Amino acid sequence: MINPRYCTKPLVAAIAVTLSMGYGAATMAQTVDAQPSGAQNAPANAVQNADGQTTDTQTAAQKKAAASAAARKQTSSEKQTTELNAVNVTGIAGSQARDIVLKRYSDQMQDSITAQNIGQLPDTDVADALQRITGVQINRSAGQGTTVSVRGISQVKTTLNGEEYLNAGGDDQYNRPLIGTGQADFEAVDSSLVKGLDVLKSTTASDLAGGISGIININTYRPFDFKKDGWTFSGSAKGYEGDRVKKFNKGGSALAAWHNDTWGFLLEGSYSDESLADYAPGVGNAGIRATEQKVGSDFNGDGVLGNSQDPNVFPRDYYYAWNNQSFGNQFSERKRTGLHSSFQYKFSDALQLIGDADYSKYQNDVQIQNLGLQTHNAVFVEPGAVVSPNGVLQQGTIGFASLNQHSQTDTSTAKAINTNLELRYDDGGVFSGSLRWVHQHTFRSLYEADIDSTVNRDNDIVLPDGTKQSYNPNGFPLTYASVNTTGKYPSYNIITDVSNPANWLAASSWGNANKIDIGSNIYRADGMFHFDGGAFDSLEFGARYQSKDYRYDAYKYESPVTPPGFCDDKTAPGPKNPLYYFRDGQITDGCTGFSEAKGYGFNQLPAGYTGLISDFGPLSVTGTNLAGGIPAINPSAMKNPKAFLDSLSPGEALYRDPSISYLTREKIVSLYSQLNSSGEIEFTGGTPYSANFGIRVVRTTLNIGSYATDSSQYLGNGGSYNGVLINQGSVNSKSQYTSWLPAFNVAFDVTPDQKLRFAAAKTEARQDLAILSQGFAASYYSNGNPPRYPDQPQDLQVFNAAGQGNPALKPFTSKNYNASYAWYFNPQSIVYVGAFLMQVGSFPQGVTIHADLPDADGVVRAGGPLTTYKNGGAALIRGVEGEFRTQFTALPGFLSGFGTQLNYTYAQTGKTGLAHNQYNAIAFYQKYGLELRLAYNWRGKNFDSGNSSLGEQLNIYSKPVGYLDASINYKVNDNVSVFLQGTNLTDSFDNQYFQYPGATYYQNISERRYYAGVRLSF
Repeated sequence: MINPRYCTKPLVAAIAVTLSMGYGAATMAQTVDAQPSGAQNAPANAVQNADGQTTDTQTAAQKKAAASAAARKQTSSEKQTTELNAVNVTGIAGSQARDIVLKRYSDQMQDSITAQNIGQLPDTDVADALQRITGVQINRSAGQGTTVSVRGISQVKTTLNGEEYLNAGGDDQYNRPLIGTGQADFEAVDSSLVKGLDVLKSTTASDLAGGISGIININTYRPFDFKKDGWTFSGSAKGYEGDRVKKFNKGGSALAAWHNDTWGFLLEGSYSDESLADYAPGVGNAGIRATEQKVGSDFNGDGVLGNSQDPNVFPRDYYYAWNNQSFGNQFSERKRTGLHSSFQYKFSDALQLIGDADYSKYQNDVQIQNLGLQTHNAVFVEPGAVVSPNGVLQQGTIGFASLNQHSQTDTSTAKAINTNLELRYDDGGVFSGSLRWVHQHTFRSLYEADIDSTVNRDNDIVLPDGTKQSYNPNGFPLTYASVNTTGKYPSYNIITDVSNPANWLAASSWGNANKIDIGSNIYRADGMFHFDGGAFDSLEFGARYQSKDYRYDAYKYESPVTPPGFCDDKTAPGPKNPLYYFRDGQITDGCTGFSEAKGYGFNQLPAGYTGLISDFGPLSVTGTNLAGGIPAINPSAMKNPKAFLDSLSPGEALYRDPSISYLTREKIVSLYSQLNSSGEIEFTGGTPYSANFGIRVVRTTLNIGSYATDSSQYLGNGGSYNGVLINQGSVNSKSQYTSWLPAFNVAFDVTPDQKLRFAAAKTEARQDLAILSQGFAASYYSNGNPPRYPDQPQDLQVFNAAGQGNPALKPFTSKNYNASYAWYFNPQSIVYVGAFLMQVGSFPQGVTIHADLPDADGVVRAGGPLTTYKNGGAALIRGVEGEFRTQFTALPGFLSGFGTQLNYTYAQTGKTGLAHNQYNAIAFYQKYGLELRLAYNWRGKNFDSGNSSLGEQLNIYSKPVGYLDASINYKVNDNVSVFLQGTNLTDSFDNQYFQYPGATYYQNISERRYYAGVRLSF
C-alpha cells in the first residue's frame, strides 16, 4: 500500500477502508435508487472554437478552484446542464464533441449520447442509439431495438432524469410483459422526446441500486435548458416505409418552451404510426434422431443401413428429425403517443421548484400467419436425402404427418405516467440539498386469439353414435414436401396439392389475455456539505423510500361447449364442467364421452375468415398449384379476439389462470453517504486526482402473493390442459434483506490531456418477478397415433412437464472492477481503452426433477419433469474495450468536415446469450449545411441456449451479424432542415443454428426501412 503521507489528502487510505468495508461483507439486496448522472464541471475558462467545440486552457490548480466553487453553487443536475451547454451543439460533430466532454469530466466511467438537435438522436430509435456505445448489445423486434445488455448482463437499471423509470411496453417470447423484470423495453420510448442518454458503467454510492452491469439514464428537456429568454419552438415530421411492407408510415414531434429569469414551462409531444414485418423460419424444440434403418435410406453412403445412435461415430447413421419445420409472417401495427411537460420556478437564487410529467401510450397490434410441417415423431423420408456427416438434414423430401396452419392476433395497449416534483436549495454556502417525490403508474393489457387449421386427417374422433372417423375426412394421410437448408434462407416445396380450401379444416381455436398494473411512489431527500480546504471537498448523503405494487393477471378464454343436461352440475368447479379452453374436436368430452367441440371446414366459415398466405418475405415457398398462395385463416378477421372466438363457439368469457398470476409489493429503504475528494499527489510531481467513495445501504422487503393449484381441480371439461386451474387459496411469502453496497471511483490527470480511472463497486438486482412468483403450471400432449399408451385413447392428454417459481431466490449480486485510460489529444478526439471484471453471484439456475404427476384423467403413469429455480453458481465476466473518435478539422477545405467513431468490445460472457466480440464503425461528414453519416454495428457468434430434446445436448448459437444504417441531413437555413435515413441497408438478420453450421434453428428476418422528413426550429 502507498503510504498516505505521500498524498495531499488521504485518498489511498479511504480506498482501503471502502474496499475492506464493502467486500468483506457477504450481503444481499435489490432494486433501489439513483441520482442524475452528473458530470464534473467543465473548466470555467473552457473556450469554443469556430465550430463550437470546447478547448480546455486551465491549469490543475485552476481546475481545483473552479470545481470547488462550482460544487458550492450547483446540484448534480445543474452540473450536467452546465457541462452540456459548454459546447454549442449542432449536428453530428457537435453531438460527438459534447459526448466526449461528458465522458471526460464525469465522476465515474460513463458514456453518453446527446441529441444532434432538439428531438434528434443520431439514430432513429433509442436502443439503436445505445448500441453504438462500447459494450452495449441490443435485441430486436420487427427490426427495432427493444432491450439492451451491457457487458454481457441484461440486468441493467433504467432511470429517467436520475430516478427509476416505468415505461409502457414490451413482452418476452411468451407474451409476458417485461415490466417486473430487470429490463426496460426501449421499443416504447420515442426518441424524439429524448435529450440525451447516459450509460454508467461504474456506479457511485449516490446512484440508484438495481443494475448489475450499469445504469442507463434517459435525460429529457426542461425550460432552462434553452439559452435565450422567451419562446423556443421546434418540430419535425417524417414519412417512412419498409421494403417488404408497402405501407406509408408517419411520425412527428413538436416542442414549445418559454422561460425568463424566474420561471419557465415546456410542453412537447410525439406520435408515430407504423407497419412492420418479421419473417421467422425455424424448427420446433423437440424431435427424434432417425436412423438409416428406420428411414430406409443409406444417406451416409457406406452401403449399410445403419442403426447406431452413437454421436461419436462419423459419418453418423442418423439424422436429427425436428418435429416441426415452420415458416410464415408477422405484421405489426405500432402506434406511440408521448407527452412530456416540465415546469421550473425560482423562488430565489437559492430555491428552485421543478416539476416533470411524462406520459406514454403504446399500442401494438400483431397479426401472424404461420405454416408448420410436422412429423409427430413419425419419420417418412424419401430416398436421396442429403445429410451432413454431423447428422444435419440439408436437403430431402419428407412425408410429414401434418401440414398445420396457425393464425394469431395479439392486441396490446400500454399506458405509463412518470411524474416528478423536486425542490432544490443551494445558496452557495456550506449546505445544498433537494427533496423529491416521484409517482409512477403503468397499466398494460394484451388480448390474443389463436386458431390452428390442418390439411391432414389427424386423429380419429368419437362421434355421438359411438363410431370413429378421421377428424378431417377431406384431408391427406401425409403431406409430402422437400426442405432445403443449404442456402441463405431455408426453402420449401410442398409436393402434395394443398391448394383446395375444401381439404382444409379449422381444427382448434383458443385465446388468452393478460393484464399488468404497477403503481409506485418514491420519496427521497439528498444533501451535500461543502468544505473549504481540508481532506475532502464535500460530503453527499441521502435517504430514499419506495413502495411499489405489481399485479399480474393471466387469463384464458373459455366457452361452454358441452350440451345442457350431460353434466350433473354445470356450474360447480371440477372435471365435469362444460367449459373448454381449446375448442378442438379431437378432445373427448368429459361429460358426454364423445367429441363436442366443432371443427369447421374452410367452406363453412363466414366470408372473410379465409384467404391465402403468400407473403413469405425472402423465403422460397413453392408447391403444386400454389402460385396464388396457400389457404389460411385471415388474421384480420381476428382483430377482436372475443368476437372471433365467440363466432366459432358462443359464450366466451375470460377466466383468470392462478398458476401464473401474482400480486407482489416491494418496499425499499435506502441510505447513502459519499465523500468527494480532489487534489494532487505530491510524490508523482503533483498529479491531479478526483475521487468519490461511499456506501449505500438498502433494506428490501418483498411480499409475494401467488396461488395454490391442484392439477385435478380445474374449470373445464377435458383436463386441466383444456381448462383453468382453480385457485386453491393464496400462498404468501415474505423475504427481507439488507444490502451494503460500497462504491469507489478515482480519476488521475496523468497529463493535461490524459486521464487514468479506476473503479470498484458492489451491485445488486432483484430476480425477475415471474421467476419468483409463478405458481404451479403444467403442460400436456396427445397420446398420439400410434399411442404412447396403447390401451388409452389417442386424444388422452398425457402429462408433459411442469414448472413453478421460487420466491426464496436471492437477488443478483456482483463485484465489479473497472480500469480505463483516455487520451484527449484534441477537443474533438479521444483514444480510450478499458478493462472490466464482474464477479456475478446468484444467477438463477433451472433445476429439473422427476415428479409423479398425473395425466389429464387424474391417473399417474410415467409422470415427467418438474422445473423450478435455485440460486446458481457464480459467473465471471471479464473483457476489454477500446474507442477512437476524432474530427479531422485540421485537414484543408472540405476535408475538414470528416469525422469518425470506432469502438470494439471483447467480453468473456460465459453462457449469457451475448456475443464475445462486438464493434461499431461510424463515419460522418458535416460542412456547408450538409450532414452525412454511415454507421455499422457488428456482433460476433454467441451462445443462445442448450437443447437436449434429441437425446443429446445440442447448443443453439447465433451467427455473426452486422447492421448498416445511413442518414443525410441538409440545413436549408437556420430554421429548416430536411433529412433522409435508412436502416438495415444490408438486409441483415439474426440467424440461429443448432450445434453445426448449416443446421438452421431459427431466423428473425426484418426489413430495410427508409425515412424522409423535415425539421423546424424557431
